[in-house]
Amino acid sequence: MDTIQYCLNWLNNKGDIKLKTYNHYLMIIKTHFEPIFKNKKLKNIKTDDIKKLKNSLDRFSIGTSNTILSLLSRILNTAVSQNLMIFNPCSVVKLTESNKQKKEIFSKNEQKIMEKALEVISLKTLGIKLCLYTGIRLGELISLRWEDIDLARGVIKISKTASRVKENGNWRCVDSTPKSYSGQREIPIASTLYPYLTYFQKLSKSEYVVVNKYHKRMSMRSYQYIFKTFLKKNNIRELNFHSLRHTFATRALESGMDIKTLSEILGHSSANITLQIYCHSLWETKKKAIEKMIKDVKSEI
Repeated sequence: MDTIQYCLNWLNNKGDIKLKTYNHYLMIIKTHFEPIFKNKKLKNIKTDDIKKLKNSLDRFSIGTSNTILSLLSRILNTAVSQNLMIFNPCSVVKLTESNKQKKEIFSKNEQKIMEKALEVISLKTLGIKLCLYTGIRLGELISLRWEDIDLARGVIKISKTASRVKENGNWRCVDSTPKSYSGQREIPIASTLYPYLTYFQKLSKSEYVVVNKYHKRMSMRSYQYIFKTFLKKNNIRELNFHSLRHTFATRALESGMDIKTLSEILGHSSANITLQIYCHSLWETKKKAIEKMIKDVKSEI
């Protein structure tokens, strides 16, 4: 059987997946699998083909690359179970260990510049300030509604995440529940956020927190552009939007927040995942703690 056709059949028979997941898998099949496996029979796929696919993903993050390879492995495992292949060649190609990739964060000086610029009350940059002090993802920010912000209790409820899906040839923003139960969480509101949230909540003409000047919901692409423009305007090194989340997590560890608490705030399924992602930051924090201990001991001698 033709490999690409089998991949499409496999996807179309997955009736229990969300629309955004379906569109994401379809994009992977068309964009990444088709150039490598076009007109190739399932039974003729070799380990070298998998390696070729892996090499073609070098320009992407380790997480994205592993997601693509893992999807192919799942599909080929099904083919093996249906006796369409003798074995799954993905099984001998190792995924890259994601914890070897150091996360990019803003320096303390860059964060100070950012915080100074964010003191100006601006609807356009409210989302940047929110992410800097909560560590929420871009999709979670875009789907955030005013009903999710309880100023009386001092919490922000994360129960949805936005994603771009293609329907009838057009892209649109769709909200769905997080992938895991832990993704649904409550985050304490930092004191610095209160005046901004109170101000914009009273003025808002939309159910969504992050909106454009017409009070219409902001798209993920548009807000990424706003963030890029904000960095350029303030002469701050250009990092991707997700770096706000990494910066929040790193500063939290540096201030002494325990891994379990940080894991719950970030919405990770386990503290072990948080450890793997931020092991470098945690190591630096441990070294500083030891140096401080030595300094304190010497001062008492």
